Order: sequence, then structure tokens, then C-alpha cells
Amino acid sequence: MRRLIAAAAAAFLWLVSASAAWADATSQLQAARTDITQAWERARNYDLSVAENVSNDVASLTTLIDNDALTGDPRLAAFYYRGWGRQLINSIRVKKGSKLDADVAHATLSDFDTVIAGNRDLPTWDVTIANTEYLAGGIAKNSLDDTPGAYAYWIKCAARNHAGCMNIIAVASITGEDGQPVDYKQALDLHTRVFNTGTNFSCAGVYSAEGIAAIVYFTGTKRPGDDEIQWVTKAYPLLDRLAAQQKNKNACNRATFEFDEFLYRLSRGDRQEALLHKVIALIPPDDDDDRAFAGYMLGTVSEDDMQATFAAVKSERARCTDYFYALWYDELTDKPDLARANYDRMVAIGQVPCHDVWVYVKKYF
Repeated sequence: MRRLIAAAAAAFLWLVSASAAWADATSQLQAARTDITQAWERARNYDLSVAENVSNDVASLTTLIDNDALTGDPRLAAFYYRGWGRQLINSIRVKKGSKLDADVAHATLSDFDTVIAGNRDLPTWDVTIANTEYLAGGIAKNSLDDTPGAYAYWIKCAARNHAGCMNIIAVASITGEDGQPVDYKQALDLHTRVFNTGTNFSCAGVYSAEGIAAIVYFTGTKRPGDDEIQWVTKAYPLLDRLAAQQKNKNACNRATFEFDEFLYRLSRGDRQEALLHKVIALIPPDDDDDRAFAGYMLGTVSEDDMQATFAAVKSERARCTDYFYALWYDELTDKPDLARANYDRMVAIGQVPCHDVWVYVKKYF
């Protein structure tokens, strides 16, 4: 009897010890998760000093994984946050001017693949299969130059209604980039599904409304009830909500939506300059090119001054888009020579920086 009691007591003590160890491991996982999540936010604000802390978190998670300290959902969560931490470490390396570490990229993808193979969302840990596939696709394409592999991930997460993945496939369906088939109707349907997510994915929903309007207007592809002006105006209630959430009146670059509505209406002979005055009130102080374009359309900024402002824009994509909008306005106001000059400026930049915009240029050139 004494032996039985002693054995039972030992078993109980082992269970208590194991439970405490598991709780401690879970606590370490939670701490690493919090640290890595906050580090991503700080890195987005150009604080690159977080790399050392994240490296320590990755090492801590590796110890938990290698020692089988976690089981079930927490173990899968450990793989996810280790992968996310590794991704951040590589991102910071590149931002600091160093070469991307391919071994770290492969390890990151392996972590994400382990989570995907688990085939279940982890709501307690804020991990979903769809978002893991989205991240894995980014690693495959941008870090490992595996475009087919990237789209294999993105097509799967688009089927799971992930807004980012649906947007990627929608854009590829417009441009035919990376060997994807051109299918404007599919792009419209995908953008509609993204729009229906509202503000759940921040600006994704409103950008898809803008995308639908552009497809309808510039390609002529539409479904029953599709109208470019109606789609732009559908975005405004969502933009109002996001402006309140973000405490930013120009959330998601709302000024661009006002530009779009002005130009769509102008194409129908309805010149509503009040929209341009709204744009000027929205534009932040450092957004010189949008202010110059609004002034050009209002007649308060010369074409030469607008072009000088555009030429000073460092981002090739932003500059290409500026030229496209000027081209669009010049076409609508019967200035073919100026439109051609803007087209030539776009040609000089090339198609890669603004590949989607080039689809819309075909309406005129």
C-alpha cells in the first residue's frame, strides 16, 4: 500500500512539474509573440534597433521547439512567430544595406509550411492558415525568387478570402504579370470580394472599389450594375470610417478617390471643381505632386510648374502615376500633344514600376 501511495504521489508530482513546465513554456511563447509583434510595428516606423531583441526571441522559440516544450496549437504558434521573427530579421538586414540571407529565408518558409501543414487556424494565437499562406508567398517571390511557388500559396489563400491574396491575384488578372492569365471578369469578382470585407483589412476594401472603377472605365469590362462613379462613391463611407479610426482625414490616400471621381465625371461632361477643392483640403503638406496636379486642373498651376514638381518625385511608381493622371486629364480636355508628352515620360520610366497603370493607358495609346 505504501508503495502504491508513493508511486501515486510521485506521479502527481511529475504531473505538477510537467504542468508548470508547460505553463512556463507557454508564457515564454506569449512573451516572444508580443515582442515580435511590437517589433514589426516599430520597424515599420523605421526603428531598426529591434533586430537584436527579435534574434533573442527567435532563439528562445527555437529552444522551445527543439525541446518539445509545447504541443498542439501552441507548438504551431511557435513555428509561426519564429518564422515571422526570421522574416523581420531579414527585412532589417536589407533595410540596413546588407544582402538578404537566403538560409534565413528558407528557414522562414519552412516554419510557415509547418503551420500550413497543421491545416487549422489558431484563434487564441491570432494565426490563420490564410495569412500564413500570404506571408509564405511573399517569402517565395521576394526572397527566394520562386514566382510559381508564390502564386501557389496566393491562389490558395485567395480561395480562403484573404484580402491581400485576392488583391494580388486580381492585379495579376489585369496585367497578366508573372505568366498569370488575363481575366478582367475574374479581377472584378475578386475585387468585389475584397470590397465586401469592409475595413477588416484596413485600406484593402476601398482600394478594391477604386480598382473596380478603373477596370470598368478603362477596359470597358463590366457586370450588370457596374458603374465607375458609383464604385468610387461606395468607397467614401469606408474611407470616413478609416479616417476616424486612424485619425487621418487622408486615410488610404483619399485624395486619389476625389481625383478619380472628378475625372470620371469630367469624361461625361460634368466638371465638378468642388471635388478638386476637397482634394486640396485633404492633401498633406509634403504631398507636392498631388497639390500641383489639383492646381493644374484648376488653372492655378502651369503645366511647366506641375512637370517640375513631378520630376522631383523620387519614387518611380509615384512619378509614373502622376504622369498617367496628367495624361488622362489632357486627353479629356483635348490636349493631345501634352498627353503624348506624358505618355513618353511614362515610357522612359518603363512598365515595371507601374505595371497595372499601363493596362489603363491602352485606352488612349
